[in-house]
Amino acid sequence: MTLMKAQDVLLATRSAGKVRELRPLLERAGWTVVDLESFGLYDEADEADIERHATFEENALAKARYFYEIAGGIATIADD
Repeated sequence: MTLMKAQDVLLATRSAGKVRELRPLLERAGWTVVDLESFGLYDEADEADIERHATFEENALAKARYFYEIAGGIATIADD
């Protein structure tokens, strides 16, 4: 895992397109964006169970909580 600074944010998405879309927005807001692979979190089979909720909001929150926990409490933003 990568050592992160206070202004870093983990962007919890496996979509390269969403990283390209969201990175500039977050960086303009003063965050340094670290994607999952750069952080050393590679695709795991159990991730398929994360997005099982009825709404986009619930799925994004579940994904953010999941990656927050496995990344050791790093500020995390997720999409859905």
